[in-house]
Amino acid sequence: MRYLVVLCFMVISAFANQYYQFRNIDNNIELGMWSAKVTGDIKNNSSEVSYDKDLGYGKANNITYFQAGIDHSISWLPDIRITVDGLQESQKSSLTKPIVVADQNYTANINNEIQFSSVDMLLYNSKYSYYSKLRYGLDLKYVYFQNTIKQVGSSTSAVSKTDGKILLPYVGYKYNIDMINTVLEAEVTGFSIGDIRVNSLSYGLKYYFMRGSYLSFGYKKESYKATNNDDDYSFNISGLTIYCLV
Repeated sequence: MRYLVVLCFMVISAFANQYYQFRNIDNNIELGMWSAKVTGDIKNNSSEVSYDKDLGYGKANNITYFQAGIDHSISWLPDIRITVDGLQESQKSSLTKPIVVADQNYTANINNEIQFSSVDMLLYNSKYSYYSKLRYGLDLKYVYFQNTIKQVGSSTSAVSKTDGKILLPYVGYKYNIDMINTVLEAEVTGFSIGDIRVNSLSYGLKYYFMRGSYLSFGYKKESYKATNNDDDYSFNISGLTIYCLV
C-alpha cells in the first residue's frame, strides 16, 4: 500500500509543477482525527459473531488521517484529492457461544485483531452557483482488510485477508454561509463488484477562522463487505471527525 501512496503524491506534485503558471490553483493539506466505532459481523452457515457485541469493539478508536488536494480553474482537467487513513485494533473477549471462522472452531477466550486501511485518489469536476458547489467524479480506492483470530491457550488461529482496487462514483455538495464564515458539506461514494462492496459517507461543517485555514467537525462512515472462503464479513467504522486545513 505504501507504494500506492507514494505514487499518488507523486501525481499531485507533478500536477502542481506542470501547472504552476495557472492562476487560481488552491493546494491544501488536511490533518485529521477520526473517533471511529467498529461494528459489523462475521457470518457463515455455522455461526454468527458481532464485532461490537461479541468481540468487544464497542468503544471508539482514534484514527489519524492525512489528505492532500489541488483545486484549480483549468476547465478540461479534473481536480484531484488523495486521502489516506486506516485502523489497527485488537481485543480480548470471552465468547458466550462457540463460533466458526475460516473453518476453525473457537470457544471461550479468544484474541481478535483487525487491520483496515484505505487510500482514495479522487478525480472530480465541479458546477458552481452563487452559494453552492456540486462536485462529481470518480474515486480510485485501494482497500486492505485483515481479520486474525487466535484461541487463548491453543494453537488454533486463522487469518482472513482481502485487498483490492475499486473504481467508485463520487458525488459531493457544499453550501457557503458567508455571514458566519462557515461551509456545510456532504460527500458519498459507493459501489459493489463481485463479492466486495464498499461505501463511504461523510457530512459536516467547516469554520474559516482566517484566510485559507479552517476547522472542520462532522461525521464519517466507511462500510466494507466481502466474502472470504465460507465467511461473509460486514465491517463498518463510523464516528465523529475533526480536522484542520494548513
